[in-house]
Amino acid sequence: DACLEMHQATLEPEWLDHAVRLQNLQDQYFLDKTGNDYFSSRAGDLTLMRRTKDHYDNVQPSGNSVSAANLFRLSRISEDPCLKKQFEKLWAGLPQTIAEYPWAFPHMLLVLDSLTDHCVELSFQGPWTQSELQEQKNKIDLLFAPNLIQKAIPEGAKSPALQLCRNQVCEKPKAQLREIQKDLSEGRFYSLDITTQ
Repeated sequence: DACLEMHQATLEPEWLDHAVRLQNLQDQYFLDKTGNDYFSSRAGDLTLMRRTKDHYDNVQPSGNSVSAANLFRLSRISEDPCLKKQFEKLWAGLPQTIAEYPWAFPHMLLVLDSLTDHCVELSFQGPWTQSELQEQKNKIDLLFAPNLIQKAIPEGAKSPALQLCRNQVCEKPKAQLREIQKDLSEGRFYSLDITTQ
């Protein structure tokens, strides 16, 4: 989660690469390939009588809640179909339990909100300097856009441009943030309708 937050704050690809590597390590050591969810301990730990799985959130989110959030965000940011498939497998067994005991899954409900909200992405295309990028991001960070995914696509244009996409339908790239700032600040993409699939 920290690596993804750093990537969204800086758009530096190293943070995304590190997040993917950590996810791969988690899959290697903790993934139950039968149940498609995660154990709380590694295999072969002789100090434990059995390996358990934690799904319910307490003061701290459960390992599976954090895993679901990370996989969902990673799959959207990286557009990696393997990560998307892994998220879908993990998520498949959860909605009925969440519906029966929603108070036990506060962190997982944040994943549900992201999943059912409009998919909104803002791409920084072309050759942005670090100072230009940070200036634009500082303005965006002042807006209420909780499920916004931001990406840097250096090869996307010959000159710096911003492109807003909703549900994989992209608008024409714009040269200035003010041209799309109204759309972002209106918050039309924020929804809590859990019936939306």
